[in-house]
Amino acid sequence: MQAVKLRLDGVTVALVSQQTGLSSPTVSAAWKAFREGGWAAVPVRPRGRLKGQANVLDAAIQQRLWEALYASPPAEQPGWSSADLVAFLRDEHGVELTQRGIEHWWESQGLKHEPWPLSALAKQRSQRGRWYRQPLRRGLTG
Repeated sequence: MQAVKLRLDGVTVALVSQQTGLSSPTVSAAWKAFREGGWAAVPVRPRGRLKGQANVLDAAIQQRLWEALYASPPAEQPGWSSADLVAFLRDEHGVELTQRGIEHWWESQGLKHEPWPLSALAKQRSQRGRWYRQPLRRGLTG
């Protein structure tokens, strides 16, 4: 609908495509349908996959993810990142996943959290601040 409205305002197909995120052929098809049959002829479908239609990690891959999380993270890292897990699974097990796929799995397992404000911890004069600073110093000097 938005694509047709923009075309009615005289916006080019390329610019409409850019503004709406639709492909040029999709914009052209919607415009043609509108010219031939009005608003009722414009095909409007929801975009993207329906909830629950995404690829689901099988039990074996999930087990490997859990094993990696229980193991030590890569050297010099305080914990696993989604990028580290992607590289580990690819290099060690030949499994191709995306960072976003791992982050979705974290969320489904209740493991996803907001980023910690580490720069603020470095300056805090509290037990949490000392916890953050002391291992960091040992890791850099030892």
